[in-house]
Order: sequence, then structure tokens, then C-alpha cells
Amino acid sequence: MRIRPSLILDIILFIMFSFFVFTAMEVMPSIWQILKLLLSEDIKYLTDIFIAIPLILLLFYTIFIKRQKRLLSYIWYVILITFVYVLYNAIENPYDRMHIFQYFILSILVFRIMHHFIYDIRLYFFGVLITICFGITDEIAQIFVSTRGASIFDLSADIISGLLGQMFLLLVVRPDLEMWRFKLRKQIKGYYEQERWLNKRK
Repeated sequence: MRIRPSLILDIILFIMFSFFVFTAMEVMPSIWQILKLLLSEDIKYLTDIFIAIPLILLLFYTIFIKRQKRLLSYIWYVILITFVYVLYNAIENPYDRMHIFQYFILSILVFRIMHHFIYDIRLYFFGVLITICFGITDEIAQIFVSTRGASIFDLSADIISGLLGQMFLLLVVRPDLEMWRFKLRKQIKGYYEQERWLNKRK
């Protein structure tokens, strides 16, 4: 079956962001120290911005692109925002708060890749599972980095952030999995019809 350009783009985005997450454990502490010197007290607002951007973008996507009209979606948005706020404030170190941003985005990128192959509720399960595996790999890798160390607390934040990412998609964005399945079947049918037509001409 023909590989869709959107799948290639999603894989590229995932690889690029994964590279950022893995290199962040060595590079980000140094960058953080530089930002502390430049921004002084304002640095605490930097993580606020990082967390707020994907949440605002998801809301804009839900309203203006998905055109979601269900009130329940927006009620869930407020509830999940509250969970993010509680998790965010439970972490004191501004750098450690980046885990929320990183794994929230990773979870959504995993969803983007998996939706090319899965068209039912399993999509969310695999989205969470792959994000958890990635978080475990990240924490294990930090054992071998001199300036970092594995942390159960960080892993917990990674898992919760990944779960929240999938919950935002499931409860707020509510993608139409049935429509994706229909489009895939239509593409496959068109592909086989084209193959039969080409074989007849030979």
C-alpha cells in the first residue's frame, strides 16, 4: 500500500522531538543556567509558556478546525486543565516541569503516527503504552549521564503527562475514528481497483 506523505511527516516530527527529549537531559541544564542569568526571576514564567502553548493550540484546534460543538468536550477541557495545573504545581523545579511539556507533546505525536494504522479505542492504549516505554528508556539513559540521574518522580510525571495527552485527544478533540477507517477502506479499494485496471492492460 502506498505510504502517505502525512505518515512520513508525523514520523519525522516524532524523531525530531524524541531527539530533543533525549538531548535535553544533557543540554538543557546548561541552557537553563544561561537563561537564569539572562531572565533572572522571569525564568519561572518560561515553563508556564511551554505548558500553555500546546494546551491553547489544542483548544484552538478543537474550536476552529475540528469545530467541536459538544459542551461536554469543553467541560472535560476545564477538568483536564485542572489536572495539569495540579501536576505542574506539584513539581517545584522549573526544569523538571519540562517533563510535563515533553511527554504531553510526545503522547500526541505517538497518536499521530498510530492513527495511520489503528482506527479504534486501542489507539489511545498504544499511545499511552509507547509514551510510557519512551519515558522508561529516557530515565534509564539518564543513569549513564554524569549530570543527570534516574528518578521515579520524573517517570511518574512522564506517565501522567502521556496519559493526559491521550485523554485530551479522547475527551476534548474527539477524533472521528470511524471516518478515518472509512477513508482507509476507500483508499485500499481504490488501490486494488487501480491494480486490476493496470493488470488488464498488460
